[in-house]
Amino acid sequence: MQFMYKYTDGANGLIVSNRVACGRKMSLTYEIQCTKGSIYFTQERMNEVKIYRHDDNVLERGFKTVLIAPGHGVYDKYFGGAGISIGYSDQKTIEAYEILKAVNDGVKIETDFNFGYKINRVIDGVLQSAENKNWVKINY
Repeated sequence: MQFMYKYTDGANGLIVSNRVACGRKMSLTYEIQCTKGSIYFTQERMNEVKIYRHDDNVLERGFKTVLIAPGHGVYDKYFGGAGISIGYSDQKTIEAYEILKAVNDGVKIETDFNFGYKINRVIDGVLQSAENKNWVKINY
């Protein structure tokens, strides 16, 4: 499945999903391209983020790998130095911690039922667009 989208401010994107991509193990991947740079992440290498900055020296432009380290979120709760890999189970523990902490502190978290409703509106719009072969405006 794939679909294109565009925001009212002119930004646009492409989402592609494939559950049978040969050679991939856990390729949940994000690539965000902006006017001044890009960022790339794949869960197959979940302890790295690749960053491109367009204002780097012309001779040195290209993606640079940043190893996740203390100072990046709660990483330092697991390891005291950069380059030591956390795993999928660690990631799920961090997610559970963040949810429980938000509930305990009374802080609103982004992934609530309203967030899920918006995701379902997008899915409904994608299906409607595919059926009618035209753009669909989604209102929340």
